[in-house]
Amino acid sequence: MFVVRREDPQMKKKIVAQLKQATRYEDLNKDQLREYLLLRQGSRCAYCEQKINNKQHSKKAGRVNRSSRQANKIEHFHPQSQDYSSDKCEKATGVGTWEQSPLALENMLAVCDGRIQEGGTEYCCDTKKASKDICSDFLNPNRFAVAPSSDQVVPRRSLVRVKRDGKLVPNKLYFTDEEQEERAQRVLDEVLNLNSTQLKDSRRKLLVALVKQSNEKVQRQAARKHGISRQELRKKLFNDAIAREEEESSALISVYYSYGAELDKS
Repeated sequence: MFVVRREDPQMKKKIVAQLKQATRYEDLNKDQLREYLLLRQGSRCAYCEQKINNKQHSKKAGRVNRSSRQANKIEHFHPQSQDYSSDKCEKATGVGTWEQSPLALENMLAVCDGRIQEGGTEYCCDTKKASKDICSDFLNPNRFAVAPSSDQVVPRRSLVRVKRDGKLVPNKLYFTDEEQEERAQRVLDEVLNLNSTQLKDSRRKLLVALVKQSNEKVQRQAARKHGISRQELRKKLFNDAIAREEEESSALISVYYSYGAELDKS
């Protein structure tokens, strides 16, 4: 869970100019803002990391062109409806007062339409979160953002880790004590519903496929790579794979990071 930050300087310049001129969130050109946020995030939902398209979410049935991806909404990490601001809210949004937060670019995220399953009644992400303020319990993926080209190691690239059963848990590198970890886990489980059965299963299946693919590649290349251990070869192949997945903006990218973290431990 993180924001990629594939910045387009000219696009960002236009968005920043709009934000400076606007007095209300309603004054903004949402199509341009949505396009910018999707580019920055690699067309992934900021919470569940599923791929999303550039079609605005509509409450009217049948009005969303879903194609092969979910439609999206613009989420405010610190809710627009909250008329207060704590120190943690100010840190999360990057502005000093709650009045400024609706127009703070760092407070905006592109998210999916919240439907875990087409036609279902279970929701996740912003739709599940609604107007709940989580600034004191979780970190804003925008403010935490790490670019793929940075020299930070793989385990630091996501706010969450994926366990073998597909469950999301807080990354202990960011939630450093037991109380922080418990609060963050409640956000993942209850507020965002990111550990629903279907989402967990999607991550589990990807992780199983990733391990299988890695084992097969190592087995094929081990005979030709002399002077390198299987574990070193596995890490090299993973580093090549993660660079490709980041470039292609693959869904559920935290699964890849979690697998890489396991390799680093071994």
